[in-house]
Amino acid sequence: MYLPKKILMSMQNYLDKVKVIANLLHEADHVLIGAGAGLSASAGLNYVDPDIFKRWFPMLADREIQTIWEAVTTYWNPTDANRRSFWADWANHIQKIRYDAPPGDVYLDLYKLFVDKKYFVITTNVDGQFVKAGFEL
Repeated sequence: MYLPKKILMSMQNYLDKVKVIANLLHEADHVLIGAGAGLSASAGLNYVDPDIFKRWFPMLADREIQTIWEAVTTYWNPTDANRRSFWADWANHIQKIRYDAPPGDVYLDLYKLFVDKKYFVITTNVDGQFVKAGFEL
């Protein structure tokens, strides 16, 4: 059942919370920024997006692998049989994700929020998006 009044009230509550957080960030002397894979996925480095995979890794798409995550897990452990493919695919992966991918808008927008703040970044991401966006780590 569609309840426009309830939806509007929910949206207003959400916007009120965003304003509170924005004020807290504005007043903060120091900010701790924590990020994981979801931030990079929202910036376009989505490991389960088949279109990105086909565009960036066409040679693996020919092997019936459909996503970056499938490629990573397929070649997780090198063996005598796959050692050359393992390192070739990982080198290509590192080149694409760490070096070729431009900074995503979400990281650029985040940097704008904190450019004049003292901040510390803690992240599990190794894609370099924070550095590419301008953060000093």
